[in-house]
Amino acid sequence: MNPDEFVTTLNNQSLPISNRKMVLFQTYLEFLLEYSKKVNLTAIKEPKDIWLKHFYDSLTPLLYLPDMMNKKASLIDIGSGAGFPGVPLKIVNQKFQLTLLDSLQKRIAFLDQLIDKLNLKNVETVHGRAEDFAHNLNYREKYDFAIARAVSNTNTLL
Repeated sequence: MNPDEFVTTLNNQSLPISNRKMVLFQTYLEFLLEYSKKVNLTAIKEPKDIWLKHFYDSLTPLLYLPDMMNKKASLIDIGSGAGFPGVPLKIVNQKFQLTLLDSLQKRIAFLDQLIDKLNLKNVETVHGRAEDFAHNLNYREKYDFAIARAVSNTNTLL
């Protein structure tokens, strides 16, 4: 998938995306590829695969919950890694209050720089293991939505 196909596919699914947001996605892609030269963040290195397997895939919850597109809500991304799916969701809906949780400090460092580079507001990064934060009263049951991608099997994750 290339950027034009990304836009067309989203438009065809009633998820229009502005040029400004496309600039953010392109900046994200470039920063991800550059940063991945020194820290392995993803095995996917081809831009066409990033557009499909990371960006588009991250937005698929909006196909099933289209009213989230412009809704103000709190969202935690468990096991954020390189920011998927949380950051793409934040790019398309700036109203989200987003928490990115990851167990590796090197990924948190990447996410902090990415958030700054994209000038995203109302985004918190948290270094820690999901198993620990599940029992932390400051985080437990504090979000409208919890989302995860490629973290664990469903039973463990739930």
